[in-house]
Amino acid sequence: MTSTARLFSCGGLRYWELLGASRLEIRLIQPIAHHYLALCSQARRTEVADDSWKKEIEAFFRSYGAFDSDVQKCLYDLEHARTLTASLRAGLLEPTPSLLTELSRLRAGELLALVKVVSTLRGRPLAGHELAVYESAVRLAQLDGDLADYPADVRADRYNHYRALLALTGPQRAATRVREHRQDLLTETHQRLRAGRLGRSGHRELRSWLTRRQEQPPVPQAITTTSVAAR
Repeated sequence: MTSTARLFSCGGLRYWELLGASRLEIRLIQPIAHHYLALCSQARRTEVADDSWKKEIEAFFRSYGAFDSDVQKCLYDLEHARTLTASLRAGLLEPTPSLLTELSRLRAGELLALVKVVSTLRGRPLAGHELAVYESAVRLAQLDGDLADYPADVRADRYNHYRALLALTGPQRAATRVREHRQDLLTETHQRLRAGRLGRSGHRELRSWLTRRQEQPPVPQAITTTSVAAR
């Protein structure tokens, strides 16, 4: 599944909804978000050493006045995730629980950057401490996306967090770990929301989004594969 499709997977995974965007703002922001996500999808199909995708994204966001140090950090995280994923596929790194957790954090940079850009385009840019409140929410959305995308990612031979857990621990332990990890992210997001300073509107929008995320999505049945992409 492409990044653009991932944006809409698992119902409610729309960052303009998360940030309380109006219908007019959605019409203006949606094409920009889709173009950015298409560039991210293209980046995953290029050689790791080629960083032209990052420069193109930076230039694209600068043209809208939406590039800053927070977005830059997210793109660096995404670049690091690509490097680690490529090393796993090549057998240069052994998969471990801590490595997969780190990859999960780094991969969230793709959508966390979008949260920051959407807030900037709406004229209400999130400060660094406010963006941190959304980090665990984005990782939760990323995990739900990986569960929904698992069969498609297996067919396309793409990296997927759940797929990597299956290869590392086996079906039963992988399912348990995913459920535990998801609950941890829910708890962390609620804690960050209580401790964060988002303002009344920000609290309301994120709390509403979290309410729709309470139910655990189905954990897919393991699909047998011999591909190294699962690693």
